[in-house]
Amino acid sequence: MLYLRTTAPTVYGVDSADLTTAAYLLGISHPPGAPTYLLVGHLFTWLPIGDVGYRVNLFSAVAGALACFFLYRVVVRLGGDAWLGLATAWLVASSYYVWTASVAAEVYAPQACLFAALIALALRWRTAPSTPLFCLSCWLAGLGLGVHLSLALALPGLAVVALAPPLKVRPGARLLFAGTLCGLLGAAVYAYLPLRYLSDLPLNPARDYWQVDLTTARGLWWMLSGEGFRSRFASGSPVALPAQIASFAYLMWSNFLGLPALLGLLGFAVELRQRPWIHLGLLLILLGNLAFYVAYGAGDKQTMILPAYLLWGIWIGFGARVAARRIAAGLGLGDAPLLAPAVLGCVVVLLVLVNFRFIDASRDRSARERGEAILSGLDRNAVFVGAWSDLRLVEYFQHVEGLRRDIQPDDAFFVSDAERKRRIAAALQTGRPVYVTACRDLPEGNLRCDHQADCQCYRLRVDSER
Repeated sequence: MLYLRTTAPTVYGVDSADLTTAAYLLGISHPPGAPTYLLVGHLFTWLPIGDVGYRVNLFSAVAGALACFFLYRVVVRLGGDAWLGLATAWLVASSYYVWTASVAAEVYAPQACLFAALIALALRWRTAPSTPLFCLSCWLAGLGLGVHLSLALALPGLAVVALAPPLKVRPGARLLFAGTLCGLLGAAVYAYLPLRYLSDLPLNPARDYWQVDLTTARGLWWMLSGEGFRSRFASGSPVALPAQIASFAYLMWSNFLGLPALLGLLGFAVELRQRPWIHLGLLLILLGNLAFYVAYGAGDKQTMILPAYLLWGIWIGFGARVAARRIAAGLGLGDAPLLAPAVLGCVVVLLVLVNFRFIDASRDRSARERGEAILSGLDRNAVFVGAWSDLRLVEYFQHVEGLRRDIQPDDAFFVSDAERKRRIAAALQTGRPVYVTACRDLPEGNLRCDHQADCQCYRLRVDSER
């Protein structure tokens, strides 16, 4: 209900609009494709409430809430304390970055949901092993790669959590083989990309914008490897790595309002002595999630490390219990089992009060207003070589709401500056009105950039006086 109250009421900006349009059309989104996200997101487009943008935003709200439910199950299974599990789940749910990721369409709340679900299933397997449960976990892990491929970096840690000693039943070769097959079956969801590429999609960015054939091995690898974002991979020098790690530590600190984050160190240290293999596995999952994102050169990567916040939240919960027991013992209050959940509950109230006004997107219609301004400011039959976020909004209005089909958007995000210049020149040669969001990479000639206040973009015109 907290997430529903703060969910964005319509299409959201940047990648949200791209994912919403692709989910609605059962189309193709930006690399690495996220086929599982698109298939499940498409189901949300059938909801009879709000517009399509709001419906896909609800996917994040549901996934974020489910992630916290699975987190609750993890804490209860490890600690045997339902109240501590509830308080820990709410602590994570109301933290800034987890809450932010749960109010608009994006892959990160579903990604966190899968991480938490897989950890919960791994712990259940340890206590109640069965072939169906093992195969279900492997299938879900493979399917989860279709939400975000970064899950692959967590698989070693998940294997440690599920299979490290002591186990009631040692998995034999036959079970491991069956699990591998189920994992491959789940990962086969990526066959969606070449299949949809071959269909008559009204919007096929792989073909029309990126000029990549997803039915070829090379084209499919371009998509899966995120080659269009390669310049952002491992950005910065090794010298900057300590600063990146410090930045992550600050994100963790600020996400839990400072001091509570330190309890995670206490919780990890104590739990590591009691259940070393499980918490080493959880640490491997956290490090796997961070290995890529710490050095990734993206401005919004603070929400990309959602699994790390969930894992740290588990250790905060256990750290709070250790600290509460020691304080209670010093005061002669005995074990005081409700003290830690009560203290965490107070932190939750503080988190909600502090974060609500910053996160509440229930009145945020800025992306819709921006898209409508662009549509109203472009002449008929215009070619729009726009910024990534602007083009995604134009596509949403064209293909989801059926507006301004006469506009031809041209995405130059994944191309070089020279290719962008070539595309602008080709658009000018058509004789159609041409608009750009920035006056750069223009072809040679007497061109003039006229600023258009309505769309906050530029109309390119041939200047006969030059």
